Amino acid sequence: MIKRKGLALLLMMGLILSLLSGCSSSTEEASDSNASQQESTTETSESTEASDSDQTGETIETATTSDGETVNEPVRAQEEKDPALAMHIGLLKGPTGMGAVMLMNESDNGFVFGNYDFQLYDAPDEVTAKLINGELDVAAVPVNLASTLYNKTDGGVKIAAINTLGTMFLVENGNTIESMEDLDGKTVMLSGQGAVPDYVFQYLLQESGVTNCTVEYATSHADLANQLAAGEVDLAVMPEPYVSIAMSKNADLRIAIDLAEVWDQYSYEDSTVDNTLPMGCIVVRTAYLDEHEKEFKKFLDEYDNFIDEAKKDYHAAAEKCAEYGIVADAAVAEKAYPNCHICYIAGQKMTMMADYFLNVMYDENPQSIGGAVPESDFYYSR
Repeated sequence: MIKRKGLALLLMMGLILSLLSGCSSSTEEASDSNASQQESTTETSESTEASDSDQTGETIETATTSDGETVNEPVRAQEEKDPALAMHIGLLKGPTGMGAVMLMNESDNGFVFGNYDFQLYDAPDEVTAKLINGELDVAAVPVNLASTLYNKTDGGVKIAAINTLGTMFLVENGNTIESMEDLDGKTVMLSGQGAVPDYVFQYLLQESGVTNCTVEYATSHADLANQLAAGEVDLAVMPEPYVSIAMSKNADLRIAIDLAEVWDQYSYEDSTVDNTLPMGCIVVRTAYLDEHEKEFKKFLDEYDNFIDEAKKDYHAAAEKCAEYGIVADAAVAEKAYPNCHICYIAGQKMTMMADYFLNVMYDENPQSIGGAVPESDFYYSR
């Protein structure tokens, strides 16, 4: 009996140990299973984050707040663009190119939708040749040059927007001139004989009834600015940024007449525009427009937007002008910006302003606009 009781006791103890062992094994398996599920969840989450990053074009970087918290911030990725597909855009140094500087900067940093190749030129003739032979697709040029190109290419160029308004001023070394009528009997120096400044000034003299003003000509804007600054000339008609260059060297100089204000007295009235003298514009080759109108519309949208950005911060825009070589000195560019009247005017208003201007230029000298006032197909509207 004692032996049987002992055997039973041993069997019972073995059963208990077996049960305990089974529970331990089951617990470990459950633990391993949970860990595996957590790892799988983590991998799925990381995969999802990577997928979201690919779809949005943003990468995620870790940053630390001032409170010591760690957060994830999206970082905007630069988009790679094929240079072979770029829109080739020509800009002239000076006012007609100043409106594009912030767009140029953003384009170089990869933060615009369009694919652009900007090229800077010193003289209009360089732009003319490259537009005609197709090396340039789009350009910022004087309005009269746009008309000349249209006539020279039988409609191969269109104007899409005015980007610069009246930039010409009569500067005095003294304080005697307040109006055009005060110029009667005076001598005025002007650079650009047979060019737009000459024709505009002669037109305004006629409209103002001034018949006894002598106009003499300097060899260049830069030479006239130096003569004015040196006190060798008392009255001069010059465009920006040469006005600001001269005034920065001689504190006695002042702007006596804004020729755009006088122009407004004789052009059509528009209460929404306080300057109706179009000087610069955006043109596009007709052949390029026919094949790439969508891309050109996007360019106009972005150009318009970054005109506004430049006007919000002339200091920043002026720094970029100097950096890109559009204007040599940032301080001069900053001072000149308000007088350059950079803008974006399109549609019917553009057509009215440009057509009136070109008719005046035609009356002064038909060759100043290429021999004829352009037809209606000269104007492009989105």
